[in-house]
Amino acid sequence: MTASTTPSYLHYGADFADIYDTIFPRTTIGPGELAWLSGHVGGGKRVLELGVGTGRVALPLAERLAEGGQPVEYHGIDISTEMLAQLEDADTAGRVTGTRGDIVYDHYGVDYDIILCVCATISMITKPDDQARVFVNAAKALRPGGTLIVETHNAEFVQSMHGPRTDITYSVPYPDGKRALVSFSTLDHEAWTIDHCWIDNGTTRFVSETSRVTTLRELDTYATNAGLTPGARTSGLNGAPISRTSGTITVEYSKPSENAQQSQAASWRWPHRRRGTDLRPLGPDAPTVVAVSAALGVATIVCGRGFARLVTGVQLAYPGPTHVRRTLEPRVVSLRARAPSVARTNGGGHALLPPPIHATIETH
Repeated sequence: MTASTTPSYLHYGADFADIYDTIFPRTTIGPGELAWLSGHVGGGKRVLELGVGTGRVALPLAERLAEGGQPVEYHGIDISTEMLAQLEDADTAGRVTGTRGDIVYDHYGVDYDIILCVCATISMITKPDDQARVFVNAAKALRPGGTLIVETHNAEFVQSMHGPRTDITYSVPYPDGKRALVSFSTLDHEAWTIDHCWIDNGTTRFVSETSRVTTLRELDTYATNAGLTPGARTSGLNGAPISRTSGTITVEYSKPSENAQQSQAASWRWPHRRRGTDLRPLGPDAPTVVAVSAALGVATIVCGRGFARLVTGVQLAYPGPTHVRRTLEPRVVSLRARAPSVARTNGGGHALLPPPIHATIETH
């Protein structure tokens, strides 16, 4: 890759590693955050943290769980060897296993009970397609019934902080009075760049970070397309209600249990198929064919992940937030949406469509 195309998250660790724990001390993960996280993570579970870094969350959380008699098997992935070296040096009890890996392109392993993607790690990935890959990778790595916890910047708060201005400057003093972080923030739509000047007893250090302000709607879409179910959402990592001043928002996404997956798969199958219809799948993720009776004809829809093929005399109407793309063939429509639904006809027929299809079938 050239410098202009190298993802910014690849060099974040090298730039920040030696000052990260000073600027963002582990004490910022306080009793409230540890209590909330422990309630989700404790009890001998197998845990993976994406972008584990120097252990800002992992080390105090693993320590609290071990001291509370609920030790976990705690793994962490990070692209930065510099960050992982800091983690290893600080983890004197050996409670966290750090592994170098790219959370966008590498596989995480399997059978994790909990996957954490916190401290706005998902926002450090600045391409939507790459963010979506993280959700797909996490869904594959979770055991059935497992949970992905994602914390990201509160888009509303970031936008209100800037107001009508693209560029703002702010500073954060540190307790001893001789250190401060001065930040020059630029917000260009969803692209957020911050140039930091770290002042430490008369010396200065300049570092930069680039992130993508990612909305909850985008996170939910990534999760649903990966087969995960959106759940509770709170402010930060302490379980508080979300407000306009929440700096970050945390969302829980669950992977359906094996029983739920089997039940859902069975519900997608229609008991009869009509001869002479086009049964070709629209891709490798098209697992089932359903025939839907309509008042003025019979339609066969080949259902896949986000696709439906219109065969005979019905049309598709799209309630809710849906992206529709029509092809050159008049009777072929593709669609994407965020949640599964029942496709109904005004002739009384119906069929459950697999997520993320969300459609209503109406006759001409």
